[in-house]
Amino acid sequence: MALVAAVLAAAAGLSSSAAATASAVSSSSGTVAGGENAAGHGRVSGQARVFYRYSPHDDIRFSVDAKAAPFSRPVSGLPHGMPADARGTVTIYHWSPEKKQGRRAEASVDCLVTGGDSATLSAVVTRSEDPFQGISTGLTVRGGESYPQGRRRPPRSS
Repeated sequence: MALVAAVLAAAAGLSSSAAATASAVSSSSGTVAGGENAAGHGRVSGQARVFYRYSPHDDIRFSVDAKAAPFSRPVSGLPHGMPADARGTVTIYHWSPEKKQGRRAEASVDCLVTGGDSATLSAVVTRSEDPFQGISTGLTVRGGESYPQGRRRPPRSS
């Protein structure tokens, strides 16, 4: 079913810009982007709702709980892993009132980079009610902001 595909597309659209697929993101309290955990490594956690212009009545939400785990994922040629290695979970939920159906997917975080109030992560879908297992997706979040549905973030001032 295309419900989770739309959520993955919306999340993927957020990684570069919120222009085409999602016109607004409202973050719930508790979102921390670019923060540090007790070990001084990057961490991001929280939840957000995505407004998807093509399905304005749908309820699309995602939650993130990820923390940096530098040099913890050995790969071919890099037996000690990389500095951006991470662990955690991204959960995506999409409810369509028109179809009276909901879909859920979970992804395992494998990479996290933080800086200031922003965090970018990648994750591989591990569970889905649609055939998305194994698909890698990425998203960028910015902490501490919430905007009414349908409004875009105001431009940054220099």
